[in-house]
Amino acid sequence: MRYCASYINININIIINTIQGSFQKYWAVVLPEKVVGQMNMKRFSDDYSKAGITAKLFSDPDEALKWVESV
Repeated sequence: MRYCASYINININIIINTIQGSFQKYWAVVLPEKVVGQMNMKRFSDDYSKAGITAKLFSDPDEALKWVESV
């Protein structure tokens, strides 16, 4: 399924507004294996950082869990 850029941007704005009020400020993101998915997650991580979220990217789920539990 393909999404147009404006749809994605609108959803990101909604997510950012929600995050600022209620979600955790630290996210450990485990990157998918496919490069396209990695690129998307890196872009989303940059967008979330604008909302005050610290999103660190990992390839290993165990390392991600250790980090998020340490902050």
